Amino acid sequence: MVHVARSRRGLLLLLGIAGVVGCSLVNAPEDLTSTGFGASGGAAGAGGTGAEGGTGATGASSGGGGSGAQGGTGGEGGSPIGCGDGVISGSEACDDGNTSGADGCSAACTEEPGWQCVGEPSVCNTTCGDGIAAGAEQCDHGASNGVSPDACRQNCTLTTCGDSYVGGTESCDGGLQTGQDCTDAGFSGGTLACTNSCSFDTSGCFLCGDGSCSTALGETAANCPADCSGCSTNPQWQAVSCSTPDWVWSRDKAIAVDLQTANANHLLATYMYSDAGNQALCSLDGTGWISTATFVMAGCDTSWYHIGGSYTGDCFGHDGEIWRHLVLGANDCFAY
Repeated sequence: MVHVARSRRGLLLLLGIAGVVGCSLVNAPEDLTSTGFGASGGAAGAGGTGAEGGTGATGASSGGGGSGAQGGTGGEGGSPIGCGDGVISGSEACDDGNTSGADGCSAACTEEPGWQCVGEPSVCNTTCGDGIAAGAEQCDHGASNGVSPDACRQNCTLTTCGDSYVGGTESCDGGLQTGQDCTDAGFSGGTLACTNSCSFDTSGCFLCGDGSCSTALGETAANCPADCSGCSTNPQWQAVSCSTPDWVWSRDKAIAVDLQTANANHLLATYMYSDAGNQALCSLDGTGWISTATFVMAGCDTSWYHIGGSYTGDCFGHDGEIWRHLVLGANDCFAY
C-alpha cells in the first residue's frame, strides 16, 4: 500500500510538472516561437504516460533591409581659418590682411584672375598684357595692345584723340603716322593732313580720273594723264590767241632746232614780242596751247634758238625778257 501510494504521488507530481511546462509553451510570446523555440507538447494520454512532445516550428526568415536615403548637398565653404590675418597658411594662395575681393586676393584668399600676389601680407598687382582687364586697367587685349588700330594702348588704357596714339576709329592723332598719305584716304595724290578730331583732312588731295586737273594740288600729266594730258581741262594751259612771224624758240639748241623735236621734248617757247601787248600769247600759225604762267629768259646766248618764221638762228641779248611754254597739239600739255 505504501508503495502504491508513493507511485501515485510520483505520477501526480509528473503530471503537474508536465502541465505547467505545457501551459508555458502554449502561452509563450509569438516572437519566441519564431526564433526556434519548440511548439506546445501534445496532451497527455488518459491514464497513461504523457504523449510525445510535438516537433518544434521552423524559425521565420528575417526581412531584407531598406535602402538608405540620399545624402543632402553640402553647404558652401567659408573662408579658410586664418584668411585675412596677413599670413599665408594652409590652402591659402595669398593673404592681404582682409577678406574683401576685387583687390587681387579674394575673400577666400585665392589669387583673382589677372593679378599676381606676393609677400605677407600679400601685395597684389595686375599684369598689363595678359589679356585680362583687372584692377585699374581700362582694357587688356594681350598681344594686340598698342598695335594699331586696336583701341587698347600698351599701358592698358583706352585711346583718346590727342594722346598721339592712333587707335579705335581714329585715322591719325597729332599728325600723320609714318608713310600715311592721300592714298590712305582713297585719293590718288596730293598732301594729306590730320584734323583736331583725329580724322584725315583731304582738302589737299586730288583724285585722278575726276575730269579735273588739279595742278595746285600736285596733279600733273605725269601722275594723271587722264585729267591733265588734255590741254582743254588743264588749268596750267590756255589756247593760243594769235600768230607771230617769228619769236618762237627752242630753249635748248643742243637737243632741238625744229618745231616737232622741240615740241616732243617740251622745249618749245613763245616770246613776249609775239603780240602787241608783249605777253607772249602767239604761235607761228595761231594754233596750239601756251602756259598760263610766264617765265623770265636766261641763257639766251648759250642755249636758245629761233625756230621758223622770218628768222632762224641763235639767240642774242634777250635775257630777262618774258616767255611762255608752247605746245602744238591739244594733248601735248605737260606739268611744269
